Amino acid sequence: MPPGDTTGGNPSSDRTEAGRPYESSAVAGAVLLTIFAPFVSLVAALLLHGSERDPARKRQLGTWAAISGVYLAVGFLVGVMVFASIASGPHRNTRGPCIGGPALGVPAEPLGDGRYRQPCAISGSEIIRFDEEWTPSP
Repeated sequence: MPPGDTTGGNPSSDRTEAGRPYESSAVAGAVLLTIFAPFVSLVAALLLHGSERDPARKRQLGTWAAISGVYLAVGFLVGVMVFASIASGPHRNTRGPCIGGPALGVPAEPLGDGRYRQPCAISGSEIIRFDEEWTPSP
């Protein structure tokens, strides 16, 4: 055995203990944590990254932190877009031709002298004229 050999005379062992990356079970746990709890995953990766001395493991933890951060940011952006879409609500353009027929359950806006503007289901509106009071027939 040559001086300074830490493999114990075993030539098949290329790596020393200082250059071993995490095992596949630990990586699988990191992936699951990233998918289901990205914020916790990001914090864990950053805390472990700061105290790790092994360069191979430090690279893995840096990659894990970057992926968790990107996943968290994308989820945040999707949430903002969904919220903005819901908050904007349905806006109908009441000017223009009636598309979709009269909107059910929406009261008509009185315009005066027997005319009413009825909003349509998709867009536009119709002006309806009532010349006399309508009463249902018996």
